[in-house]
Amino acid sequence: MGMKEITKRLDAVGATRLSGWGPRDPHCDWLDALRDMAANQYQWYSRFQSLSRLPEQVYEGLCPLLLNIAACDMAELSKLAVTPNSLAIFILATHGYGEPTDDAREFVEHLRQRTTKITGLHFAVFGLGNSAYEQFNACATLVDRLLRRLGGIRLIEVGLGDELNNMEGTFLTWQACLLEAITQNYLVSDEKLQTFTNRMRRVYKPAPLQSKYAKLFTGEPYSLGSYERQTKPFDAKNPFLARVQVNRELHTGGTRSCRHIELDISGSDFRYKPGDHVAILPRNPDTLVLRFSELLDIDLNGVVNLECVDERNPRMHPFPCPCTYRTALTHYVDLSGPPRLQLLTILSAHATDAEHARQLRYLGSNTPESNEYYSRWVLEERRNVVDVIVQFPSVRISADYLLELLPRIKPRFYSISSSPLRDSNRLHLTVAIVAEQTPNGSTFKGLTTQWLEALVPGKSADRSNGSPIFLPIYHEISSFHLPRSHNISVIMVAAGAGLAPFRSFIRERLEQTRINDVVSRGGHEIYIPIEITQVPFLNIKCFPSLGHDIQDSFRWNYLHKSLIPPTNFDLFLDLGFKSARMLLFFGCRHEAEDFLYFDELLAARNAGLLELHLAFSRDSPNEAKVYVQHRMLEAAGEIWHLLDECNAHFYVCGSAKTMSRDVRKCLLTVIETKGRRSTSQAEVYVKRLRADGRYHVDVWG
Repeated sequence: MGMKEITKRLDAVGATRLSGWGPRDPHCDWLDALRDMAANQYQWYSRFQSLSRLPEQVYEGLCPLLLNIAACDMAELSKLAVTPNSLAIFILATHGYGEPTDDAREFVEHLRQRTTKITGLHFAVFGLGNSAYEQFNACATLVDRLLRRLGGIRLIEVGLGDELNNMEGTFLTWQACLLEAITQNYLVSDEKLQTFTNRMRRVYKPAPLQSKYAKLFTGEPYSLGSYERQTKPFDAKNPFLARVQVNRELHTGGTRSCRHIELDISGSDFRYKPGDHVAILPRNPDTLVLRFSELLDIDLNGVVNLECVDERNPRMHPFPCPCTYRTALTHYVDLSGPPRLQLLTILSAHATDAEHARQLRYLGSNTPESNEYYSRWVLEERRNVVDVIVQFPSVRISADYLLELLPRIKPRFYSISSSPLRDSNRLHLTVAIVAEQTPNGSTFKGLTTQWLEALVPGKSADRSNGSPIFLPIYHEISSFHLPRSHNISVIMVAAGAGLAPFRSFIRERLEQTRINDVVSRGGHEIYIPIEITQVPFLNIKCFPSLGHDIQDSFRWNYLHKSLIPPTNFDLFLDLGFKSARMLLFFGCRHEAEDFLYFDELLAARNAGLLELHLAFSRDSPNEAKVYVQHRMLEAAGEIWHLLDECNAHFYVCGSAKTMSRDVRKCLLTVIETKGRRSTSQAEVYVKRLRADGRYHVDVWG
């Protein structure tokens, strides 16, 4: 069965909803020429991950090239017969330790296990990565290697996009090479090839409301009225609206800031574990929204309703419509991020001043020289689209057109720093406030953190339109969890706000210890929800005789030896409970300024649960900076003993640019010296730790 037969039963929306599909964006006229080619014997298909890193309108540029010709889900791709002279284009992100993302996992595993050759397939691969991470673009290079091993013909070199180094420019260069290869291999005329380049057209047009009483979106990411209904379950499409109960400063001095924030999640039914993440849907500052509206002469209370000009495009709106311009500019489009190269090119066509047009065209031209200038003028100076319009006032572009060109605001993810066992209906965050001086002397503030910093407990930030006030969040599961058994020791390494997940670990084990101590003494009723997957924590010998299913959740009254369902938290009872060792290597600048949660950490140490190894990098009397790596080397014998003889788990949380790499190098040194391994043997040892699920990394770029 061919791809057209498989996908013909799907309408446009159904095809788009297949895991990971990107919506069609006909800003570029690639489709017209490629449709002519597809009318011959060629079959085109593509697979896009659910990606937020690559600029949306850039990666969508390939969708009109392929999506309307033949479409298939990655899971179906492994079952399809390849038509001779067909072409597959893959854009792949890397997850975790060089693994494919969830929706690509099955396909990659199929390639690994496949033994029969693939004939007649040309392919191209582009990877979306971050060079700060150890396994840079591992999934893309793996798919490229596997396809070549199976007989696929690589059309061009695999592209390695780097979020830290002009990913959009790298993609555009790779895209140009792809077009040249397509021209040579599929005999595309120069005339048709010209339709691929620099012909931008409107994708969406203003549309009248069906009724003057039509309801408007007020910031909901997906479903109209979901913020008002607040119906479970809550997820990325249906965020929970949490109120801020606590928002306090953790630093006791200095100019930097880190906030401890507590959210009321009563009624959310979030069942998070220590180490999980919470996603926050941020908003643009009111001052930025107002400035943008003034520059483009926008009535913020006016209604915007954009509909796609092409009925085949499954994404009928660029953002939830209809809504007011205030809502669109506050909740949906990103005004604070750096403008893309493509946007600068479009703005150049709308500049009435020739010099302004030339400069904008140069900024978006994607040459080595222009990219260097873009890096200096846009990235280093932290300029956004508002700054660009201020700098080039002759730009005359309609507000609705610019709105469709701007990317959507993406959720921001933070490690949860509370324990579901101890903190119940509260969810804690530890947020380092981003505030940096740019080379031109201005102050850049992080989009989300400047908002969180200003939230007032019980009130949150005003939405400026009289609507209820809230913080939209949803729970995101991670793999950064404590071992299932409390008998397994953990080694934790963090700096600054990277302490967040380890605070949740410590609070969880403290509470487990406290509850088991209470139960062992008798005289208290205690709530014990039980999960069969966590049996190592649980003494369950008496339960089956009572006729209860241990996969359910129960309330255990210790005095009466009875089980009463149900509750909502994960606690695992063992009357012989004694937590294994917890080593924390924590670094900050000054003990007197930014030693986060020092009272809690010292209390856990005094209780015998935690072993603290502290590094205050700026407090050394001889001005030699001391980092967590130095403390690790001082405790190298203990680390090696716990890893090699006690099956301990090793955790790192912090910056991917520096800390995680430095900590890994330090761990290799520990293994080489204390384990008497060669450098290559130490590398193998760390890889085995990772394969066994005992090496955990939670880092940010």
